[in-house]
Amino acid sequence: MVINRWTRGALGGTAGLLGLVIAVFLLVATLANGCGPTASAASPVTKAKTAVPSTSPAAASTSPAPTVKAPTYSLHCSGQYIVNSKNQRFNLKFTQVYIVPLWWETGSGKKASWGPWKNDSSHVVDSYLVNYDNRAAQMDAMQAAGINGARLWFCPRMALDPYFTSKYYTPQEYIKRFATYCNDMAARGMYMIVGCNGGGGFPPTGDAEIKFMKSLLGALGPNHNWIYELTNEPDIDFSRGGENWNQILQRCKDTITWLRKNGYSGPIVIPKWMSGGGLENYPDSQHNVIMSYHQYDFGKVSAEQLMQDRADYSKKHNVPVINGEFQTNKDHYMDVMYDYVATNVVSGGVGFNWSDQDGLNMTSDWKTSGTTLNDWGTRFRDHYAKKLPTFKGDPLPAPGSPKSPPEAQKK
Repeated sequence: MVINRWTRGALGGTAGLLGLVIAVFLLVATLANGCGPTASAASPVTKAKTAVPSTSPAAASTSPAPTVKAPTYSLHCSGQYIVNSKNQRFNLKFTQVYIVPLWWETGSGKKASWGPWKNDSSHVVDSYLVNYDNRAAQMDAMQAAGINGARLWFCPRMALDPYFTSKYYTPQEYIKRFATYCNDMAARGMYMIVGCNGGGGFPPTGDAEIKFMKSLLGALGPNHNWIYELTNEPDIDFSRGGENWNQILQRCKDTITWLRKNGYSGPIVIPKWMSGGGLENYPDSQHNVIMSYHQYDFGKVSAEQLMQDRADYSKKHNVPVINGEFQTNKDHYMDVMYDYVATNVVSGGVGFNWSDQDGLNMTSDWKTSGTTLNDWGTRFRDHYAKKLPTFKGDPLPAPGSPKSPPEAQKK
């Protein structure tokens, strides 16, 4: 390039010719010293050379191998309690929210065969739009009511169905919506129970379903404020399909193993229908499980007996127990539940449902915003959620250590 630049100058006259002679002289002198053209310390050439790492075997052998740190989940189980990283007991004060479609007999665009969408499958999509689009205002209302998290479901069968994906969301869009909601909730310091409901993922099978599950759980990974629930109500969702108790139990084990092999080390919620199946001590459970009861019929058994049954199971099996789904029109039931949670014998519960058209919702304006509490939402707030902090009591002492000093209660 030096010669070309000065050659162009030589065409202009004597000065150019003199410049060419000087350039040739300098080039010959440089070659005689055995090295090529040099660049200054500020030269881009020098910077480019120094920025390229060595690829020699010697350099490779001295470089440390990259390490991948396993994610640390915000909550874990310690005996009968759900605790945080400081070993402070966690009071679960959740509601349930639908944010992506679940219920639909997919495959050919059929309408749902049961439930509130039996005669209008458009609700399968439309009923979730308010909850997702107005999520910030809804989360404000939840936190104002003392609610510290939500139970959220996804459905691989729905997300991967060609008819559904052609009309509504691609699998990637479905995952993005679900993860966006969860990450927004985590950014507020709230927590989540997530799991499969409505088809697929229990355990995941087939390349597409496995890829979907890995992608979705990976999208949730950064916040770590979530707990995984195996499935909703297996006695309904699977036994009506002809499966017996042992087959459903094996599904639970296979799903637990799959989760652990794919990097999830947090707590796993087990539906109470699987009580007696030994899942508390199943090796892959890693003693990090929560037993979940559902309760809607409060007429046959007293509230005290219901809560004592849960407390007895928790003590016998040394696992946390929650009311994983419940609704009541009785103040007394909420008062009894508060007493059992406040005294640490039950870990909390999920009030069903925040904003939905099935008649069990906590809000009166679910069609437009889902932010105004009705009687059920007010009862949950005043008799339970607002009375309990998120974390309470002294940190639990580590095994074999003296009792930890008391700390102020935290919300």
